[in-house]
Amino acid sequence: MFEILGVSKSGYYDWLTRKPSNRSLQKAKVKEAIKAIYDESKCIYGAPKITKELHKRGFTTAESTVTLQMAQILKEKLLAQGYDVLIVRNSDDVQLDNVARTVLCNNVADCHISLHWDGDGLGYDKGCFYISVPDGLKSMEPVASHWQEHDALGASLVEGLRTEGMTIYQNGSMNIDLTQTSYSTIPSVDMELGNASSDHSDSTLNSLADGLVLGLNAYFGN
Repeated sequence: MFEILGVSKSGYYDWLTRKPSNRSLQKAKVKEAIKAIYDESKCIYGAPKITKELHKRGFTTAESTVTLQMAQILKEKLLAQGYDVLIVRNSDDVQLDNVARTVLCNNVADCHISLHWDGDGLGYDKGCFYISVPDGLKSMEPVASHWQEHDALGASLVEGLRTEGMTIYQNGSMNIDLTQTSYSTIPSVDMELGNASSDHSDSTLNSLADGLVLGLNAYFGN
């Protein structure tokens, strides 16, 4: 076994008896706490509320860590529907900036969809919407050649979410200047799936995933 794996016996036994690092132990504690808080909320709490509760319990975990847990649920749903999915940030490491993520997707993906829950601080469910391209950017490249694709993808995803009964914010879009759409050369959109006051239960996450799949199918004609 050692020769096949290219591992020495001493190296294997050293790995086998090695104690977990402080970082890995802390991550395990956070993961257990997230599951406990989620279960205590009867599967209702989403990333913002779980993060707030973690801070109350003495953890300093960023909201991005909790959001990643939720994104992975959506990823599995999309994979089950037959899509290939690349999560650019698949760990706690958030050092890859927006430009780098966008360039990576430009080179390996057919489309780029960012999923977020709006941190607006409102006490009611704002609903889902996509970030559309402001008029002032539509004459500049590469935006000029691709903004219609960006907006068409966002509109299609919103319609899919609407079909699944999700709450939609106003007309389903909001104009904001984003690095992502300013540099994208493939259909690209930032989807806001609600806010801290939205329902974040398993059933709602599944419905969100179903809506996104519907929107993708419609956009690509599947």
